[in-house]
Amino acid sequence: IAGAAEASMGNYDAAIEWARKSLRENRRFTSSHRVLTIALTLSGRMEEGRAAATRLLDLEPGLTVS
Repeated sequence: IAGAAEASMGNYDAAIEWARKSLRENRRFTSSHRVLTIALTLSGRMEEGRAAATRLLDLEPGLTVS
């Protein structure tokens, strides 16, 4: 939740840190994978964002963006 809040305020580095901390506790928590993907992409870290999106889609293959 902290990562999503930070991302919504544009604090992408903090959001990335919170998402990674969450994923250290539970690697399969897709909400944190979503936050990480979004924060990395919006912070301009496109390659890392793509890698995070790939991991997210591995866990949630039916995910779509609309």
